[in-house]
Amino acid sequence: MKELIGPDLRHKGTKKFTPVSLASSLSFSVSFLLSVLIVAWLSYQTVEREVKAIFLEQLSMSLPRSVKMLKVWESDMKAKVQALTSTPEIQKHSLELRKAYDSSKGETGEVFNKEKLKALRSDLNSTLKNFGFLGFVLLDETGFSFAASEDAAMGHRKIVDRLGKRFIDLAILGNTIITLPFNSEVEILDRRGILRNDWPNLLIATPVLSLKGEFIGVLALRLRPETVFSHIFEIERTGKTGEIFAFNESGIIISKSRFEEQLKVMGLIPDKLETPSILNLSIRDPGVNLTKRGRIPPSSIEKPFTRMALSALAGENGYDLDGYRDYRGVKVVGAWAWLPEFGFGIASEMDYEEAFSFLNKLKIWFYILFSFLLAASTRALYMSWQREKAHASMMQAKEDAEKANAAKTEFLARMSHELRTPLNAILGFAQLLGMNNERNLSEVQKDNVEHVLKGGNHLLILVNDVLDLSRIEAGEFSVKMESLELGPLLDEALRLIKPLAENHEIKIECLAPKGNNLKVQGDHTRIVQVLINLLSNAIKYNREQGSVTISQEQKQEDRVRIRITDTGHGIPKENQSEIFEPFSRLNIDKGTVDGVGIGLSITQKLISLMGGAISLKSEVGKGSCFTIELLLAKP
Repeated sequence: MKELIGPDLRHKGTKKFTPVSLASSLSFSVSFLLSVLIVAWLSYQTVEREVKAIFLEQLSMSLPRSVKMLKVWESDMKAKVQALTSTPEIQKHSLELRKAYDSSKGETGEVFNKEKLKALRSDLNSTLKNFGFLGFVLLDETGFSFAASEDAAMGHRKIVDRLGKRFIDLAILGNTIITLPFNSEVEILDRRGILRNDWPNLLIATPVLSLKGEFIGVLALRLRPETVFSHIFEIERTGKTGEIFAFNESGIIISKSRFEEQLKVMGLIPDKLETPSILNLSIRDPGVNLTKRGRIPPSSIEKPFTRMALSALAGENGYDLDGYRDYRGVKVVGAWAWLPEFGFGIASEMDYEEAFSFLNKLKIWFYILFSFLLAASTRALYMSWQREKAHASMMQAKEDAEKANAAKTEFLARMSHELRTPLNAILGFAQLLGMNNERNLSEVQKDNVEHVLKGGNHLLILVNDVLDLSRIEAGEFSVKMESLELGPLLDEALRLIKPLAENHEIKIECLAPKGNNLKVQGDHTRIVQVLINLLSNAIKYNREQGSVTISQEQKQEDRVRIRITDTGHGIPKENQSEIFEPFSRLNIDKGTVDGVGIGLSITQKLISLMGGAISLKSEVGKGSCFTIELLLAKP
């Protein structure tokens, strides 16, 4: 057996709070913010370097892949054209046309041998259509076209006038040449099948030799650049704004731009139906973001080349991840290369905003975080100042409250003792008066004595409860822990509460096993007191002809549960948190039920002192169930 002393619940005062000085708080806040700022910025810089390195690698790799695809396409087209010019029929018809051209040259300078031309067109056109070519031109060594798929392409040197004679000279030497895109000298079909003047095209030219190896002419096959040439660059573009494009030595785009519709709105290319960007767009910096400014104003001053174009046209390969304006005036990042073997440059660009959207979001979050920390620090400094300002009055109010609470506890204890002395005398003399048969009290007098005893006993119970509560709060209450059989405890509580149940016509039933020898650890008097408090409440707050049951359930290995269930009106959920507060009766039956509302508070504190717990489940209209847990005695 051992004795447990309850915890000291009195307000003995707390250690005075010494606020941090405003200067110290300010110094700490500034140091903290600077530390966070430096660490966050260094972290951001590290992430930025890594992201840019990865993006540059992806950006740079797209250029070699495009060049590789371009070489594969070039090799394939050259092979097809060379195979075509090696067929005996093509050689035969070309030779006949050349002889007819040579024989008539002195007279008209033109060849209109319809039958021989018709045969060559018949041999070539179906094959050219399968390969995606628009037509052909057969040129002599001076660039004069003496045969073609269209009459308008014959009898002149317009191709040489536009491209120069160098590609003819190279073809005569046995090379297969692919020209850069240029505006066609004759009407050709666009991608919608409409004849267009000065429409972009390119030529694949190769020499045609006779069976004896004699030079006949240069066969040039016409092709729209957007069908194949531009498509090669479109394959590698990524995202919503990424594009790869090619440009000639004059800084003119020779592949299709991704932003053709925008360019028409901006006025950078003619706003006409199906006007291509190829050969109509110069890679120059407009100086402003035209996607936000709208149509570019007319200006006689030629804009400078973009940062990328200046470098590439100087024969340099490079990149820029810091950002520069493209031909739309939009800030972009890019990588570029000049390809001397092709005679043009290529660039891979993407809008800066899209390329580094993650970094931009990270930077925004960094600013938000820093702003939040700055606001929080400012708020903390303000609160520290307010705390220092209010500290003196707060401490005084706290001390006053502690003194008032201690005075209340001492008053309750003193008054309980003072009330018990005269109350015991009143009860003693009333009991003697009721037991004195010699005085032959009348029935009315006996009834009055009974009322005195009843009221006195009730008052004594209230005084004892108040005294117990004050002792518990003062930390002067103790319980004697010992091993007790649960069965006799329940029987004793039921025996003591039975008269109250009968008086209220409440049925009370114990569902615990008969001959219960389960042993618990606790104070005999206090366990009975707890049971009587709970049972008396279950009876007093019950319905007419209601019932109360006691049940027992073992929980785990070291505790046992005892449930006291009634069929009363129940307690609303919003009031259940107040049920264990001292002097709280929740306005329930104040005029008809005795008590001041401290029984459940004492019950909870007694259970806690014995190492147990108490809980409540209640539903309005159905009743309440109080569950107490007691420690099982060790065997």
